[in-house]
Amino acid sequence: NNIINTKITTLNVKGINHVIKRVHIALLQETHLTNLEHLKLKRVWVSQIYYSSFNSKSRGVAKLIHKNLALMVDKVIQDADGRYVLVTGLLYGEQILLGSVYAPNTFDSSFNSKFVAEVSSVSSTHILIGSDFNCRLAPSTDYNPPKTQASSKMARAIVELCSDLSLFDAWRICNPRTKDFTFFSRPHLSFSRIDFLFVSRSVVDRTRVRSINPCVLSDHSSVSMEFLPTYLDPLSRHWHLNPTLLNDPLFVKYLEDKLQVKPDPIKMLGINNMERSTNKDEVRRFLGMGTYLPKFVPQVATLTTPLRSPLEQKNEWIWSHEQKQSFLKLKEVLTQEPVLKFYDPEKRTRISGNVSQHGLGAVLLQQNDEQWLPLAYTSRALTGAVSRYAQIEK
Repeated sequence: NNIINTKITTLNVKGINHVIKRVHIALLQETHLTNLEHLKLKRVWVSQIYYSSFNSKSRGVAKLIHKNLALMVDKVIQDADGRYVLVTGLLYGEQILLGSVYAPNTFDSSFNSKFVAEVSSVSSTHILIGSDFNCRLAPSTDYNPPKTQASSKMARAIVELCSDLSLFDAWRICNPRTKDFTFFSRPHLSFSRIDFLFVSRSVVDRTRVRSINPCVLSDHSSVSMEFLPTYLDPLSRHWHLNPTLLNDPLFVKYLEDKLQVKPDPIKMLGINNMERSTNKDEVRRFLGMGTYLPKFVPQVATLTTPLRSPLEQKNEWIWSHEQKQSFLKLKEVLTQEPVLKFYDPEKRTRISGNVSQHGLGAVLLQQNDEQWLPLAYTSRALTGAVSRYAQIEK
């Protein structure tokens, strides 16, 4: 077996009149073939074929498996109306469910209920379903010219179906704002995306390529993806964050909740109990504890000026009310949780700078609704000579 990535394609063939391009798994809809005619699809590169027929003029779905793909099938579910065929088995030692679906042209609650029940009846680690659902999920992005009305009853039913089965639109999750289409309607002179690859989260995490291909074999475009099998050597696996997850607002909110920068409670207790400095060396050590602060706190240079002033060689050691207040304020800042936003590449940003007698500062801001919220701060203290420059020269 020389296959590295498993290439899967779903296509509404509208009656098979052409040779199907070689892929590892072909999920076909509207084959318009009888049982006997479906078997003729077993050609040079096809070793396994699974199908559901209706008649030679309508419906029909099929699944073609490449001869080099080590798929061990243990169960086949065929719809009597030629609407779907489901296959479960082992692929690279893992349980997988493969499906090809051709949904009714109009909303049919009984079809959805039956299909969900069939898929739920089998237990698989991975689910991958190629489908023509005859429906646009989002009129504003899946239709051209775009429509502004609410999603149809059928679209809402498909979204609910995917939610019930924990399935994701493989192409859309990788292209959250892209407009591309799989079908052109000549009577309506419109483009729409009605062909989908719906997959479980485990498949999304191991998918590298998702594409809508040129329309060649029928009036529909095929949708393709590449699914990576597990590596033979588990030690060679390296975890990495799937970047498409950052397009999910719920996941980003989860990260914000879980990855907050928080002070260590033990260190925080030590800082709160720290007594005031009694010499220059102790002040230097105390200031060294806050070297990371300019990233999170504004005007750190100004805040620490009273503590840095006694450190200059020309100045004598002094601990007055001004140093005490700076010391207490810095302890407070060191034990607080900084509040910064995560960067969103889709939102506007700006940099705001400021200068005082004692330091330079800047903040990177990002627009969130009507507010500008901080992403990062930076500041730098000025030397004695520079602090005496004119304001416009600093």
